[in-house]
Amino acid sequence: MLHRYNHFMDRAGRINNKFQNLANRRLPIRKSTLIDGYAIAEPDFNCNHLRMASAIVGEQLPADPYQEVATQLGLPEAYGRGCVKQVLNRCLGSASLRQRGGSMKRLALDSQGDKQITTDTFQEIQAATERLYPWTRQERLFFNDVGAHMQKLEGDIALWMIEWALDQEIPLLAVHDSFAVRKQDNHATDQAKDAAWEKVIRLATKQV
Repeated sequence: MLHRYNHFMDRAGRINNKFQNLANRRLPIRKSTLIDGYAIAEPDFNCNHLRMASAIVGEQLPADPYQEVATQLGLPEAYGRGCVKQVLNRCLGSASLRQRGGSMKRLALDSQGDKQITTDTFQEIQAATERLYPWTRQERLFFNDVGAHMQKLEGDIALWMIEWALDQEIPLLAVHDSFAVRKQDNHATDQAKDAAWEKVIRLATKQV
């Protein structure tokens, strides 16, 4: 059960590097970076923290759980999924229920204009998620320090991927839940990351 995770020592542990700090939003510097003169690809995991936490308790999510919640609430297509992602990242990343109010207020301040995530929107997104995926409430995935443990698992996956890349002689940069490689290595890397994910989740499940 994940509600016991806050008693474990295994928390955090992401691999960091300077590449991931390159600006990639207003100016897509990272996307235009070359590896050995070749264009790059960044195969990544979709909704990784929520997906890992759900898998460990034996539950499966749809292809895009964030969009499912956004659709359920009728949030605008242009940014609804992004709102859901931000809220659920806060829910997973908070260490205790006492942080809920602060998380809602900070997110309301961080988001602006039409895209502002008010405290009401925050509560609606959390409630809709718990209706659609009831195990998130039953297993206490939110406000229970789960995000820190998922970061540790991401670090384990990255270590596995670095070892694989060295063995395959493929230049690779780990970026949290994605891996920057030459475009010609995209398919092999995508398959390898899925295998790494399965391996790490199996081991984590045995510990819970």
